[in-house]
Amino acid sequence: MKEAVLPWKRFPNEDTLLGPEMRSTGEVMGIGPTAAIAYSKALKGAGHAVPDEGAAFISLADRDKVTGVEAAQLLIDLGFKIFATHGTAGHLARSGIRSTHVDKVGEGPYDPVRLIEDGRIDLIVNTPVGGKARGDGRIIRMAATRHGIPCVTTAEGGLAVVRSIAAARSEEIGVTSLQDFHASAGLR
Repeated sequence: MKEAVLPWKRFPNEDTLLGPEMRSTGEVMGIGPTAAIAYSKALKGAGHAVPDEGAAFISLADRDKVTGVEAAQLLIDLGFKIFATHGTAGHLARSGIRSTHVDKVGEGPYDPVRLIEDGRIDLIVNTPVGGKARGDGRIIRMAATRHGIPCVTTAEGGLAVVRSIAAARSEEIGVTSLQDFHASAGLR
């Protein structure tokens, strides 16, 4: 599994939402017996400090809510607390998943940026939509970068990260040389 290496720390006031003009500084590869273990290794190799416990903030576009439910349920099963925006919290509740409602940016004590700055958020899954929500998402993603909090901008990516957390907890992550990997796969 490959992961791009992007120098976000050098640009704390830039949005981490990838566009066609973005360039990575390289990529790393994780190899493992499952996709989740391989991705866990790739994330670590790329320097992403993915938490194995804590709280996650989830804000999903309507198109991503089905995949988001699966990720949120897995996070709950792993013992994470879930913070969610109004629409996402409602969708999660209808799916039987409890979350703490978060205010819009700048509109109350449970403002997601304030939660990030207070160290109460450890992982963010924020899938962008248009209009003001996109502007709020940009502010949230920039706060995440400034505070070193992993921020995923697709529902599928969020689910992959959550699965990698679960796999890293339940399986031993070992090291396999490329030669041994090729030999076990019958490659020469």
